[in-house]
This record gives sequence, C-alpha cells and structure tokens, in this order.
Amino acid sequence: MKLKIISTTVALTLCQLLSAAQADPVVAGTSEPSEATKAVPRLNIAWNCGGCTQNDKVIPLIEQAYSNEAAKNGKVISETETAEVAIVSYRQRNPGARVMLGIMAGKDTLGLKITYNGSELSVSDYSANAMQGMNYLCESVAKQAFKKISGAIK
Repeated sequence: MKLKIISTTVALTLCQLLSAAQADPVVAGTSEPSEATKAVPRLNIAWNCGGCTQNDKVIPLIEQAYSNEAAKNGKVISETETAEVAIVSYRQRNPGARVMLGIMAGKDTLGLKITYNGSELSVSDYSANAMQGMNYLCESVAKQAFKKISGAIK
C-alpha cells in the first residue's frame, strides 16, 4: 500500500515537472521568448455611451476577464502599450426583474469600440437570459476584444 502511494506521488511530481517544462517561455537553445509569451496591450476603458446609466463594476469586470483570457492564451498584459476602449452601448436590466421576468424584462447589452494599432475594432453582445447578466456580458466582450486585438498585433 505504501509503495502505491509513493508511486502515485512520483507520477504526479513528474507530471508537474513536465507541465512546467512545456510552459517554459524560453525555446530550447535560444534566449528568445516563444511566440506564445508576447504581450497584449492594456485596456484603457472609458464610458462613451451618451446618457446611459453607468455601473462602476463594469470596467473592472472587463479588465479582469481580458486579463484572464490573456493568461489562458499564454500572453501577458503590457505595462507600456495600451488599446483605447470606449463603452459605446450599455443597458443593464434590474437584476431582480431579470430573474423574475427573464426575457420579458428586456435584454442587457454591452458594446465596445476599440482603437489599437491604427485599427478601429468593435465588439458587442447581449443577453435576454434570466440567468446571464452583466457579468456574463463583460466576460463575453472581453474575450472578443482579446481575440480582435490579438489579430491586430503587428
């Protein structure tokens, strides 16, 4: 029984070492970081949706979801390079009405205009689902923004 526990521990340790070796940003034989470790720009987000009611939680939620998506894709957020982001459309249903009335409460919407590397990019999403609110939309548009910005990197 003790031998089985030791061999399981050894196997797990070997798996962790192999995973760490594969995640190493330095390609064997070079001192250059691999393509997967390039940075993506930091988002500089501002409200620009006219008279919409602003929610102070939206910008941090977008930034966090963008950062999570970058990490998931082996990227880091640049300390110096930025993408200018404007929240151009925003509507959030009352959470209580959303849960109680679902689609009859209307829909949440979130749209961004991104200016980066001389390109203007747009991302947006909406939800009329009773369970998916603004947190879902922030994550959705952040993932879209990451994908579009990554494609615009020269």
